[in-house]
Parts: sequence; C-alpha cells; structure tokens
Amino acid sequence: MNKIFYLISLLTSLQVSPAVSAVVDPSATSREISTFVAKAKPDAAVAAIESSLAPMPSVQYNLEQLRAALSSLTKSGPADVNDEISVKKYGQSIQIVTYYLYFPNQDVPENHFLFLRYTFMSDGSGWIMTSFDLKTSGKFPVPGWGD
Repeated sequence: MNKIFYLISLLTSLQVSPAVSAVVDPSATSREISTFVAKAKPDAAVAAIESSLAPMPSVQYNLEQLRAALSSLTKSGPADVNDEISVKKYGQSIQIVTYYLYFPNQDVPENHFLFLRYTFMSDGSGWIMTSFDLKTSGKFPVPGWGD
C-alpha cells in the first residue's frame, strides 16, 4: 500500500475540546490553511490547524501524522488549483467548508486530487474548528464524505 494512503487512512479526523477559542470567519480560516497547503508549506498549515485545536496528546499524535501526509503530498511542489468548492450551512450553528487542490507533479495519479474539509461549530460568540479531514480522490463527491 502506498505510504501516503497509509498515512491518510490513519488520519481520520482531528477532534477538539470545547475549550478552544473561537474564530471569527470559518471561510477565512479554511482559506488560510488551504493556501499554506497549496503553496507546499505543510508546517505552516499544521501550525494554523494546531492553533485552532485544544492541546491533547491524541490530537498531537494526529497532527504529526497530518504533517507527514501533507509533506509527502506537497514534496513535488505547489498546487496548480486551490478552490473553495463548497460551503454547507446547517442552520446558524454549523458550517462545513470543502477545498479542492490539484497537484500536477505526483507520481501516484490519485494524489493529484486533494480535498480538504473543515467543520466549524458555533459557540455563541464565534466559530470553533471541530474537525479537519483530507482525502485524495479522483471522484466527486468525495467517497465517504456524504456530500
């Protein structure tokens, strides 16, 4: 099994505790992280994600897996496409933002197509990123994401 697929399969979802400080704009937060990934800056992307997550040992472990997966996916250079493809709102309190990135110089064809999904929930004073998911897939809607 490809090392990237193994790392991504280990990375399911990063969960946070309710004590995380809120962000003002979910779209701006997800755009910032997606831009770091698109520019092949995985350390900056992981730092931005980490700043939105509560410090828990299990999250730290997942962040290290995420750093390894993003480093592997972006080592061939920056993305040619970085596009916010979906913002789903559930009432006034849940938003799911999905980005599509295209990396042209990948050895594994499926790794050309990267999707990033951010889930934000309102805490009454702003938004908390409650999960971040990534998946490589040449299919849309992304299999397993229920879109």
